Amino acid sequence: MKNTRLFPLLLCLIGAGLRIGLYWVNPPYNGFDDHFEPILLALQHGSWPVRDACWECFQPPVFYKLAYWYAKLLMELGVRGVDLPGYLQALPCAYGVLTLPAVWLVLRRLPLAAFVRLSAFAIICFLPQHIYISAFFSNDSLSYLLTCVCCWLLLEVVLRKAHWLWCLGYGLCTTAAIFSKYPPAVLIPTAACALLLLCWQKRISTQRLVLGLGLCALVPLLFLGPYMYGNYQRYGHPLPLNTRLMDIHLTQRPGAGHVDFFNFKPWTYMGRPLITDRNIDSFWTQVYGAFWFEVEPRILYLTQGSPEIWQEYTAFLNNNRKDFPLPLPLDKPLALLGSALILLGLVPLLMLLLGLGRLRLPRAPADPDTDLSPFYAAMAVLLFSNTAGIIYHAAANPFYSSMKASFFLISLTPGAVFMARGAELLQKSCWLKRAYVLVIGLLSLLVTFHILRVVVLSLMYY
Repeated sequence: MKNTRLFPLLLCLIGAGLRIGLYWVNPPYNGFDDHFEPILLALQHGSWPVRDACWECFQPPVFYKLAYWYAKLLMELGVRGVDLPGYLQALPCAYGVLTLPAVWLVLRRLPLAAFVRLSAFAIICFLPQHIYISAFFSNDSLSYLLTCVCCWLLLEVVLRKAHWLWCLGYGLCTTAAIFSKYPPAVLIPTAACALLLLCWQKRISTQRLVLGLGLCALVPLLFLGPYMYGNYQRYGHPLPLNTRLMDIHLTQRPGAGHVDFFNFKPWTYMGRPLITDRNIDSFWTQVYGAFWFEVEPRILYLTQGSPEIWQEYTAFLNNNRKDFPLPLPLDKPLALLGSALILLGLVPLLMLLLGLGRLRLPRAPADPDTDLSPFYAAMAVLLFSNTAGIIYHAAANPFYSSMKASFFLISLTPGAVFMARGAELLQKSCWLKRAYVLVIGLLSLLVTFHILRVVVLSLMYY
């Protein structure tokens, strides 16, 4: 029993170590966008920049305000302005590390077998996409952390029959999550689903339902409404995007009419684990591959290939080059490693789908005090709402940059929950259980080797 209790801590420590290691070698400005600019503009001018002052100035303020206050503290302690980005980059890494125990808080409260709980947690700890994102300076990792905390609070809301204090905590945390990045707005219908089901099962009164909905949903809306109205008055849109504000028209691949939402071809990554001409038009293929390998490289730039090859590759993605550049800008061992991760990742995906297939809506729960069907249904609402929003965004903006696995990471907790629920089906077969544990163990080892390889090579080259 003591060893079982140590496993989560060990997994969490290793996962944290991988995120910190990658943060340590990744240059501060190496990422997808410049999220330092709003903070540096505020420090330079002494006032917060307007939404169209820079590329990332349209974002909601929580992440940037926290970083701004941290930067002010660092400057008071004598850190020079030129050194600030390196210190600020530690914040997203810290948020990424804290996300791991936030997911565990949910898993440990669910009635799961030890191997099921630990295998789901291991997938989260060693998920490459989350490790990569934790090394970049952006508001993504804070939104993941706050959403995971909201999922834990919602579980407590269900177990404590919508006690007002937990509902208030959920409402405030949801507000912070939405104002870190807009996609966590799906937490509002998520809470509504759980509370409505609790009332439907007659586990809470109508009065408590109304109070719970007010605290869980109305509190965020009270903040979000005036914010959106102010945006509409000034910029003509309640939640203006940078492309609209700055009148920028993207020309990236695959382009309008070329995004396929109805196929899935992970075999196109075998031997070439990158976004290529074979998969750039497939929404689900792009998203799935990016969960398990850096198929749209940023960190791999540091250790693989020549700058000229990567420039040609970027030109291909941005539709400035007709054909895919060869030779492949990855060495053969890394290409094989990426292919293996993407292949093995199909097993957790299968568990996720099996877990979703187990969703039920019982009319009369066997044990009204411990029945978790409202929570499971709410997690499904979060996952499906998140997915629907990303599909809508990709349909409206049919470019490879709109089809990112990172957009799905606010659903880390639902993913862990349903992977665990799917793995429960393996308990009756000793061989299936052992095979599943073997696959998760192999995935964890390969991811660890991959990240350590990047860290070591980066330290050697730079």
